Amino acid sequence: RELYARMRQHADAGHAVLWYTTENAELPQCDRVYVFSRGRITDAIDRADYAEERVIRASFVQEAEHVE
Repeated sequence: RELYARMRQHADAGHAVLWYTTENAELPQCDRVYVFSRGRITDAIDRADYAEERVIRASFVQEAEHVE
């Protein structure tokens, strides 16, 4: 909790805080969540729009296969 409070203080002071996590429980602490899959950003979610289901769905996005 102390770490989260310090990160929030820095963010509120206008500093950028980059936090990498695979723990869904930590994501609501973030102002913005970027979801990556296969080396690319698959979703960018603002705090007001955060939903765990959205993160999970974006985590498993696959590129459409090209069919000729």
